[in-house]
Amino acid sequence: MPMESFLTEEFYAVIETWPRLINKSICFVITCDRDMDEAYKIAPEWIDSLRYAGVKSLVIYPLRSDNKTIGYIWAGNFPTEKTLMIKEMLGLTSFILSAEVANDQNVRKMKIMSSTDLLTGVYNRNAMNNRISEDVSGINLIRKPFGVFFIDVNGLKTINDTQGHLAGDNLLKDVAATLKELKGKNIEIYRVGGDEFLIITPGMSPAEFLKLEKEFMNNCERPNRAHFAVGSCHSDEHDDIRKAMQKADSRMYEVKEKYYSRHPEYEWHNKLV
Repeated sequence: MPMESFLTEEFYAVIETWPRLINKSICFVITCDRDMDEAYKIAPEWIDSLRYAGVKSLVIYPLRSDNKTIGYIWAGNFPTEKTLMIKEMLGLTSFILSAEVANDQNVRKMKIMSSTDLLTGVYNRNAMNNRISEDVSGINLIRKPFGVFFIDVNGLKTINDTQGHLAGDNLLKDVAATLKELKGKNIEIYRVGGDEFLIITPGMSPAEFLKLEKEFMNNCERPNRAHFAVGSCHSDEHDDIRKAMQKADSRMYEVKEKYYSRHPEYEWHNKLV
């Protein structure tokens, strides 16, 4: 009987028994009733399903990556005299597949690390540069209409100097958390500098943009939370992403100056930067 004939939900459920059968071995083999009886002692539910399906021979190899089992490869109902050949074939195949999967995982990890700010979990400056380059070159246009926000953390230098860099890191993480709480679909958040974040909102209408801007403004100076300055620009004003970013950045600094005029205890430290 073909293996496909018993790939039911019950069969997938008993796959959970395979680690017990394989244990620390490199594979698990069934070639006779005696092997079936021994396996039954460990995983009776699985052996019952094999017998019901008429399976009399089986070889299973785990696929491993970083010392973890990530899947299995198997063959069943083959002539037992070909067991050695099946084992060698599956052993080589599992080695190649495991190596390919591990390589793919490493590439994915490197890609994530190269584009993610490890402190806050948002995209980093490298990811922002790539995104802007893709838009300017036409490879991957930012969908219009769009909005741009520049966010700058207020008082970071003061906190670092008076309370230590751990407190400063917590300030940055708190701002990132606030931005994540307020973000909607398809909104991209980047940490582009020590205390500065960029938000791009592809496909956002002027009305949606103004609503999000208001949310940012209402949450930028919450009690017992990190404070930040917000500058924004919508593509209705500048449909070139670089010009929109420049305008948003300029407006953010205007807002920041007003903040420091209200909080001179922070301004003195920041003028030293």
